[in-house]
Amino acid sequence: MGSVNVLTRFLDCTDSVESESLLEQLVWEQSAPVVEKIVASKIHGPLGEDVRSEVLADLISRLREWKQSGEREEIVDFRAYSAVAAYHGCDGHFRRLFPQRHRLENQLRYLLGKHVRLALWQAHDGKWTCGDKTWRSRQPLTTVHRKITVWASSRAAARVVEKILDESGGQLPFDDLVEQVAKHWRISDHAAPPGEDYALPTSSVETKLTQRGWLRQLWTEIIALPTTQRSSLLLNMRDESGDAALPLFPATGVANLSQIASVLEIPVGELERLWDGLPLDDLRIAARLGVTRQHVIDLRRSARLRLSRC
Repeated sequence: MGSVNVLTRFLDCTDSVESESLLEQLVWEQSAPVVEKIVASKIHGPLGEDVRSEVLADLISRLREWKQSGEREEIVDFRAYSAVAAYHGCDGHFRRLFPQRHRLENQLRYLLGKHVRLALWQAHDGKWTCGDKTWRSRQPLTTVHRKITVWASSRAAARVVEKILDESGGQLPFDDLVEQVAKHWRISDHAAPPGEDYALPTSSVETKLTQRGWLRQLWTEIIALPTTQRSSLLLNMRDESGDAALPLFPATGVANLSQIASVLEIPVGELERLWDGLPLDDLRIAARLGVTRQHVIDLRRSARLRLSRC
């Protein structure tokens, strides 16, 4: 059965049990394989799993909103729609991780949107391509012209982009153009070390003291989270070097072991036994909570999302 037919049936369905079954079919049979393949090709390890979960959670939320509101988006291919959502999810991840590169991407989109001869367009699978306007197989999407900080004069930037695209001899993936321009202008970001949750740098007592106000506010917000989200977040929380970040709370006087144990809803003695082994990996946290590893990732994602809104 085609994904569009399943989508239509889901939106029209009035039976709650059948509706949930159709939703699961849409997400896990149609969307999940596409999203997983795209995200895995761009982001490796636990961070990729987080992005995958975020994309699928967003798709589920959108589907429920459409059903509740009665709105209908004209979707010809739900798998293709899911692919676009996956690319957007990856873009959002890199935007947070590489702000300078993101600014460069915006500037190149702006330049290509105004250029007389060159253009930027999006393929059906969500991939962005650029090149001479005579090369494109479809009209480019509308470009949002926004005020930006220019990294080079527009004329100099245009010359660099023109040279790269002319030498390519055809269409060029937009990511490749960004990479080549970044190398030319020596624009780079330094990504944070691999890990899933980070506190601010903790290299000195002075740094820890300056963090105290921030940590106190963070602790107040963490206390308000559901228990499973608190455990998924705190037991895996890492600092910028990948070490356990939970000891920051007693080190700065924000919360002692007894208070942390209370928030985690475990005996102090059990927390002391866990202390030297922190941060715990997702499998160990999952075993403690009696859930799957993916559920732990989803819980932590939900916790971070709630904290970001506070």
